Amino acid sequence: MSTTGCGCLRKIPTIPCAGSGSTKRRKKAITTDLPTRASGLYVISHTPARFSRRGLEVLSDVNQKFADALLEEMKDVEKPIVLVQDYHFALLPRLIKEKRPEARVAIFWHIPWPNPDAFDISPWRREVVDGLLGADLIGFHIQSHCNNFLHTVDRVVESRVDWEHFSVRRLDHLTRVRPFPISVDFTDVQEQEATLDSYTERSTLLKALGVEATFMGVGVDRVDYTKASWSVFWPLSFFWRSIPPIRVSLRSCRLALQAAATSNAITI
Repeated sequence: MSTTGCGCLRKIPTIPCAGSGSTKRRKKAITTDLPTRASGLYVISHTPARFSRRGLEVLSDVNQKFADALLEEMKDVEKPIVLVQDYHFALLPRLIKEKRPEARVAIFWHIPWPNPDAFDISPWRREVVDGLLGADLIGFHIQSHCNNFLHTVDRVVESRVDWEHFSVRRLDHLTRVRPFPISVDFTDVQEQEATLDSYTERSTLLKALGVEATFMGVGVDRVDYTKASWSVFWPLSFFWRSIPPIRVSLRSCRLALQAAATSNAITI
C-alpha cells in the first residue's frame, strides 16, 4: 500500500505520488489543503467546518489524477481488486467504476462519519456520497458511523437503502457498508506483561529518564485543533493544584506530533 492512500491488490503495483503526476503543490493539496481547508471532509467529521470555494475543484482534480494513473496500471488486469484508503479519495470509487465496472472496489474511511445534519452543511455532499457509492464495499471504524452514513445517503441522493443487510442500491449498483474496528492487539501485550515484573520495569525506566516519581503519565497525540491536544493540561493543572502532594509522585510527559505536512515532533 502506498503512502498516498491508493493501492491495488493482487497483480497491480502500488502507485506512488509521483505516478499520479503530482507536483509539490498537488502533494500539499493532498496532505494539507484537502484535509483541513479545501474539502472540509476531515474537519466536518470532528468540529464545525469552513469550506473553500475551490474545495470541490481540488478534490476532483486530485481524484481524477489518481484514477487516471490507476486505470493505466491495471489496464491489462482482468477483474482487478482495488483498495482505496481514506477520505482524500472520496470520488475515486465512482471514477474507477465508470471506466472499469467489473473491478471490485473497496474504500476504508479512516475518520468518523458525522450525523446527516452535520454533514448536510457540506456544499458538495452529493458529489462525495455519490463518489463513495461507486465502491462495492465501504468500511468504517464502528457501527454508528455506518448508521450515520446510511442516514446521510437516504437524505442526499436518490437510492434504495436496505437497513436489514446494510447496503445501498444506486444506479443499479449495490454497495455494502460494514464496520471494521481497528485497535491494538492487546493479547500479545498481555502475554508479555505476564512474563515481566512490571514494577521493576517501571522503576528502571523512570531511573533511566531521570524522573523521580512513583508514577508517570505518557501521552502521544498530533498537534491538531480537532484533537484538543492542549486541553489535557487543564485537568492535570487542576489535579496538581487540588492535591499538592501528588506533584511529587506523578509526572506527565506529552509527545506532540505535528500535522501531516511535516514530520517534526514537539516534546512537552
